Amino acid sequence: MSSQSNRCLNKTKCTVITPLYHGKKYIPAIISRLLACACASPEIEIELVLSNDSPEEFLEENLSSDSVTIKVLNTDKNRGIHGARVRGLLNSTGDYIVFLDQDDRILPEYFNGQLSAMGFADAVVCNALSGGRLKYNADRPLWRTADRESMVNEGNMILSPGQVLLRREAIPDGWVRNVMQNNGADDWLLWLCMHSENRRFVINERVLFSREVHYHNTSFDSRKMAASEEEAVEIIERERLLSEKERKCLRELLPKLKDDRIKENQKWKKMFLIQNDWFRASNAGKSVSEYLKDRNIKKAAVYGYGYLGKTLCETLEKDDVEISCVIDRNAAFLESGHRCCTVDDVQEKADAVIVTVASENRQAFTAMLRQRLNAEVLWLEDIVADMAEDMAKETGRNQNARSIGDYSGL
Repeated sequence: MSSQSNRCLNKTKCTVITPLYHGKKYIPAIISRLLACACASPEIEIELVLSNDSPEEFLEENLSSDSVTIKVLNTDKNRGIHGARVRGLLNSTGDYIVFLDQDDRILPEYFNGQLSAMGFADAVVCNALSGGRLKYNADRPLWRTADRESMVNEGNMILSPGQVLLRREAIPDGWVRNVMQNNGADDWLLWLCMHSENRRFVINERVLFSREVHYHNTSFDSRKMAASEEEAVEIIERERLLSEKERKCLRELLPKLKDDRIKENQKWKKMFLIQNDWFRASNAGKSVSEYLKDRNIKKAAVYGYGYLGKTLCETLEKDDVEISCVIDRNAAFLESGHRCCTVDDVQEKADAVIVTVASENRQAFTAMLRQRLNAEVLWLEDIVADMAEDMAKETGRNQNARSIGDYSGL
């Protein structure tokens, strides 16, 4: 028996399957992270299967590592992400499987942490970061990701399959056989297939997975996601998986998912417009900090710690405007350099609270904040609009001045 075989004897074997599509640039980082996992968990044997799904990009097949077994599967045709995952699964040998996307990250403690939490279950879902922030909160608690009823009635709340460590034997044959043509929802199909077989999911509260939000993520393409979700439900119907009641819930869920995605897109559009005006005004020398100082606001509370709220905090910190606290209904789940609290728990005094979120009833929301916080309430979108208007006025005055100068010699 070889020394490699001796080292692997009696070890738990985990396989990471990563579909690659024009993903050669990601390979060094993937291997580096798995080497860190191997170092943190020497009692676990780690296998990496790189399932290349771009036939025009050949990958070197003799990749090697002292502590991670690496397999490279090149391809002669594009199978889609589901097909690439299945191909990787059929060429893997681990007792436990994780489907890790090419640009996702797992922490060094991933395997120890997941296996410790799994127990006798079939799958374990860990906590996760999305774009540097905790994915789950008071509105969307982590436990619902593993809940069968939530999966059927609300859709897939698992951020990425890389969050989930699976027993190999628990991966349903129906998911392997029915390879989807539309990318995006094959992981939802996997979880539904597992629930149809009454496989047991458990939750791991530890944050062991991270996903960066990119504009090229499939989830950003509403049409592709809708087509993929419809295909997943068609497969469930065709295979007669789950109960008739659950299949009916899935059919009724599809239009709701489309509506939710439209609302989400509207929110992103509004956020883009605010960011765009903010950026243009900043380039013209306008700043939120100066806007506040002009109104004698020296200390501000920030309501909402999403993309806009986080950017606002960074801007105010840079310009030495004191932030009394960050107010957010998901305060318990936030990681910030400031005290985070709900609106009912605010103790700090501030000259004003700046609202960075959208509200369907601004008037009532503003009145509530004024009453509870005894402070002026400003909306970031209004501040940015005022900055943009001032910039436009100054630009108009400058253009008029140039025009007068052009004719002054006549």
